[in-house]
Amino acid sequence: MIKISNKLKLYLYAALTLTAVAVILCAICYAAVFDADPGYFDESSPLTYALVAFCILSVLAFFSSIFTLPKNALDGASPTTFTVNIASIPAAVCSALLGGFMVSAYFLISTQNIFGKIFPDYTANNAILLLVGGIFLLFSAAYYVFLWFDHGDRSEIAALIGFSVPVAALLLIVLTYFDMHSPMNCPAKLSFQLSMLSFMLFSLYELRIHLQKPRPRIYFMFAMTTMLTTGISSFPVILAYCTGKIESLSYMLYAVFALCVFIYVTSRVCVFVSARELLEKISDQTPTDEPEEETEK
Repeated sequence: MIKISNKLKLYLYAALTLTAVAVILCAICYAAVFDADPGYFDESSPLTYALVAFCILSVLAFFSSIFTLPKNALDGASPTTFTVNIASIPAAVCSALLGGFMVSAYFLISTQNIFGKIFPDYTANNAILLLVGGIFLLFSAAYYVFLWFDHGDRSEIAALIGFSVPVAALLLIVLTYFDMHSPMNCPAKLSFQLSMLSFMLFSLYELRIHLQKPRPRIYFMFAMTTMLTTGISSFPVILAYCTGKIESLSYMLYAVFALCVFIYVTSRVCVFVSARELLEKISDQTPTDEPEEETEK
């Protein structure tokens, strides 16, 4: 067996470190160079360029894992352990609450209630997106719940339900795209869209594992990328909202959802790495049958 667990752990520790640095740098940008009136970071500030450059370089570092990890050395094992089940609880609860809220908004939204204040662009136009997005978020919650009862014997059912996850992520991108009350390149909007894009790709490759058609190197790469993007679209945005830098409640809800995704994906990638390490330890401890040498008398 090819020993690659140390290389996987190196990438994992690097991803955790780079994500932490990006989150801190993004929070500093919100505190120091964010102009709430136009809704942008100060484009003339070195901090803005430093954040963008750091994130791009980090993603390129994650992308390098496709070439540095040996092909066919990983079996794609990403077991749904108790740790993953615990980490899926926030994702399930947040998906159910946000989905239920969006479905309710479709039927009750008006300019006079809380739904209209959170989704002002959908009081008259495109309200069907709230309904469809909410329904797929509810199915996504069902997928996370199903993981508790799936022991590998119902993988096809898990994959069928799980297809709602990337669809829900795509619909959230569409919802924020048509939110004209926030600038198109607002950092809160753009970072959330990027996080949902990477999460959508990650979840597609997670579903391949259920279908026994894994692509482990790409899965690992998108997991690290999703950690970074959900990190910068959750922690800094929640902090900015709490300090009054951002007033949009909808992006506060999206940031909480991104935080739940961050917890889930981080647990997934940690289990992915630890499973490989355990497999290599078992392989080392398994005695190999060697032909007995005949001794001459």
